[in-house]
Amino acid sequence: MKKTLKINKEKLTDEPLDKTKSFFNSHGFKIYQEGPYSLTFQKGSTLKNMFTFNPLEWKTDVNIEINESSFQVEFEINTIGQLVTSKEDDLWEKFIDNFNNYIQNNSNYTNLNNEIRATKLTSLKYVGWALVGALIVGVPASIVAYITDINPIGSTVIASVTGAMSFLIDKINKDKRKKEL
Repeated sequence: MKKTLKINKEKLTDEPLDKTKSFFNSHGFKIYQEGPYSLTFQKGSTLKNMFTFNPLEWKTDVNIEINESSFQVEFEINTIGQLVTSKEDDLWEKFIDNFNNYIQNNSNYTNLNNEIRATKLTSLKYVGWALVGALIVGVPASIVAYITDINPIGSTVIASVTGAMSFLIDKINKDKRKKEL
């Protein structure tokens, strides 16, 4: 997932690089590369993507380029191991808006806790939907596998994973469609 923010340099009051370092360091990003007109921050790992309920902990690269007229920030958010929900996408948008407001208006940028909590709660609800799907499809599949003498463990696992993914993807897509309306 890529997101871009472009700010007219005339709108920036203070030294944008110092403020940028302050913002991203306070959110756990580490400087990966630094040049006179560019910065790159990194955070997270692909493995951690699969286990975290906080999208701001996903593997992310933030590339910043500064030229005479603009300050451009590109977020490369690795979504491997994720089915991105609208809440997670909204959280990233709020994070980028917070950065934009901080860099332009010097406003407070630290209050994302409520949004993170709501996003985690939504993600846990999706886990619940996945469990329902696994049960609804997995239990009958294991009964059929037992009766027909097909490998019950393999059939149950495949059916449970299929059911979980089907329910999960369906619920996420329905929520995205609702948001679009």
